[in-house]
Amino acid sequence: LIVHGELYAEGSPERMIVFGSLGKQRKIEQSPIAKTTTPTFATNPSAMEGHGDTDPRIPKTVAADPPRAGDWAGIQIEATSPNSRLTYCRIQHATVGIRARTDAVQIESCLFSENNTGVLCESTNPTISRNEFNRNGIGTKLQGSASPEIEYNEFTANEYGISCEDDSRPRIQYNILRANYQNAITCYSTASPEIVSNNITMNI
Repeated sequence: LIVHGELYAEGSPERMIVFGSLGKQRKIEQSPIAKTTTPTFATNPSAMEGHGDTDPRIPKTVAADPPRAGDWAGIQIEATSPNSRLTYCRIQHATVGIRARTDAVQIESCLFSENNTGVLCESTNPTISRNEFNRNGIGTKLQGSASPEIEYNEFTANEYGISCEDDSRPRIQYNILRANYQNAITCYSTASPEIVSNNITMNI
């Protein structure tokens, strides 16, 4: 979902808006029709034509694999977007749940689950507060000169909680980072986050 204008997805705690996958569909060949000796086929051989594995009249059923991370690309908010706001949304099964290419994005009280990356900031400073990041590859990734305030969020059971790359300088405060399978916060290159008053426990 590529946003050049404004996207307002505002749910409620009882009725969250869901962006996700139902699983990738695949066709299943139906079992061939068994031959029969009813009088209709016996007296009308042409009625047998087309029956079997290749009969186009036999409907193919459609099944879906269970949904998983990377089933769809995600929500990409472009630099041309004047303003976007997502609250009480559940975003799941994406390559990148939200890719923010503008500062004018508010992401509050959302749940990011089973994405390769929950939120990606590309040299931008969106508002990221009071969200839950659960079972993602990376909860939040910061690239370039991204310097958002990441506060009052919960990062649990992700591979990595927060990844700071390049020259990113986020302010990470009042978050819970618990039971992530690798690092709670990873810093690469010349990244220099400010990490204040977080609860960081039980990470590998």
